[in-house]
Amino acid sequence: MSDTFFADSAEDVSLFSLLDSLPDAVSLIDPSGRIVTINSIFAGRIGKKSSECIGSNIFELIANFVMAEGVHFRKERCAEVLRSGKRFVFEERRGNQLLNIILSPVKSPKGEVTHLMIILQDITDRKRAEAELAKFQKHMDFALEKSHVGVWDLNLNETTVKRTLEHARIFGYENNVPGWTLEMFLDHIVQDDRNAIEALIKGSLKNHQDYEFECRIHTHRGELRWIMATGAFYVDKSSDENHVLGIVQDVTERKRSEKERETLQAQLLHAQKLEVIGQLAGGIAHDFNNHLTAILGYIELAINAIDETHPVAKYITTIQQSALRSAELIHKLLAFARKQPISPKVVNLNREIEEILPILDQLIHRGIEIEWYPVHHKALINIDPSQIDQILTNLCVNARDAITGAGKITITTNIVQVKEEECATEEISRIPGNYVKLTVTDTGCGIGMETLPHIFEPFFTTKELGKGTGLGLSTVYGIVKQNKGYIDCKSERGKGTTFTLWLPQYEENRNTSLTPNPELLKQAEKKTILLVEDDIDVLKLVKNILEKKDFKVFAASDAEQALEIAARNPDKINLLLSDVRLPKMNGVELSQRLLTEYPNMKTLFMSAYTDWINGNISVNDQKLTFISKPFTLKELLDSVDKALSMKTRKT
Repeated sequence: MSDTFFADSAEDVSLFSLLDSLPDAVSLIDPSGRIVTINSIFAGRIGKKSSECIGSNIFELIANFVMAEGVHFRKERCAEVLRSGKRFVFEERRGNQLLNIILSPVKSPKGEVTHLMIILQDITDRKRAEAELAKFQKHMDFALEKSHVGVWDLNLNETTVKRTLEHARIFGYENNVPGWTLEMFLDHIVQDDRNAIEALIKGSLKNHQDYEFECRIHTHRGELRWIMATGAFYVDKSSDENHVLGIVQDVTERKRSEKERETLQAQLLHAQKLEVIGQLAGGIAHDFNNHLTAILGYIELAINAIDETHPVAKYITTIQQSALRSAELIHKLLAFARKQPISPKVVNLNREIEEILPILDQLIHRGIEIEWYPVHHKALINIDPSQIDQILTNLCVNARDAITGAGKITITTNIVQVKEEECATEEISRIPGNYVKLTVTDTGCGIGMETLPHIFEPFFTTKELGKGTGLGLSTVYGIVKQNKGYIDCKSERGKGTTFTLWLPQYEENRNTSLTPNPELLKQAEKKTILLVEDDIDVLKLVKNILEKKDFKVFAASDAEQALEIAARNPDKINLLLSDVRLPKMNGVELSQRLLTEYPNMKTLFMSAYTDWINGNISVNDQKLTFISKPFTLKELLDSVDKALSMKTRKT
């Protein structure tokens, strides 16, 4: 190539055409700075045509466009490249443009530097794109960090792994650990999960199959976390390399939420199951109590009818005792179903516990110590006091049976406030409010996880045949629920059991209703009773008993028949003795109808299913009395006398 440009030279024409077709500004100069050749883009940058630039000194031409110190800088750098034969690159901004300037030596076949190639590249768009890409990458890194997603790239040809910083952080590292490998990843997996995950990954690598899994890991700091890993195969055709690209995401919070939802769902299903069992138990108990009422009544009539020395008297007495034990079982079943009659009043739970402690000591004895830690404030609750005895007796006897040899039962009370935000993490049906918390803890053998969900179900027991009915904890559960409270049990094999009860705290400023205390007067004159009972055996029994005591009795098997009788005898009926549950119209509705028209009529309810009874009973402001089935003859007659002695409301 000649030192000057000859337009008629085929070689030079070819070189000129080649340079002019390039997108960059290119110029070739000799060691003195004389332009040997230049393309039209470069010439245009200095305001010239290519032909006008040939043979001119480049530093003189650019003096109009570059400051003096810039010209000096370029001269020095060009001289350095010519002297050293090494390429030099620098960037320069001109207005809104950013140029990449390359000074490249041109050597002869002998290796001598003869010329210098100057290339000006407009990198404005490229730099802008790189800046946008860097900004996008920064945003992506931020998003991946906040979503706890780490990205990785496994090069199967070189068995090397590239990964993002968030990937490292997921595994507990502050910085990217160099030389990360598949084995290092597997070493973080919890041992119970590792074999299955390792087999899955290696099988996928062998067969070039995508994969996805979730597992537990121990981080570098020792934390237990859940991750989800996804891998997909990718072939880089430009390098003919096989890669597995994927992500790792920390899903610990999701797993924790799923576990909480599963726990709440299980609690809900368990509560619904117990509710259904309670409804079934209540229905069975109602029918059975009707039968027991007739059985016990006729047994009592039979005992009264024969001399106690009669040969069959002891058999009848044995039958009566068995029937009474059956009645007690039904009473416990009704407690579970929350259907037993109660007479709640405001009591201090601490005082009630202190009174029953001596009895509990007698029940427990045999080397088991009872520790009692009362709260220092009044633990006021509204409950039937007998139910406190039932709760503590059942829980302490259960604790005693769980302890082998020496041990300890701890009873504590406390005043707690349950806030709304706490309800989601506690027992499923808890509502905000103030509670008295009763805790009974033992040092016994504990309850296994397979047994724990069933402990409140009636007739469920782990004791030997004949050692328990399975109604103890069911009774406690029913009492707590009937009093709008909540119960929970925490236990583990070999580590004892803790029962925790939350009972609504009584607010002392509330108005309490007064319990009537009428004087029980025996009725001197003959009274007329309207008896309504749909169970024929009970109807006949009660009618028989009352008539023997000189009462006049009108008997009806349903409400409609009772209304007809009352309509025919408006001035003669002194007492309505009615079952609560009747076909078509219940006893309460019947009483309301009759008391509206006949306000002097007294009312006595009886029922084997008493979920509607809670404290005092009144209909149309008329105080009513109640007797629970099964009942003895004396209980029936005393209740009738009490009902007849109640004062009639003023009109």
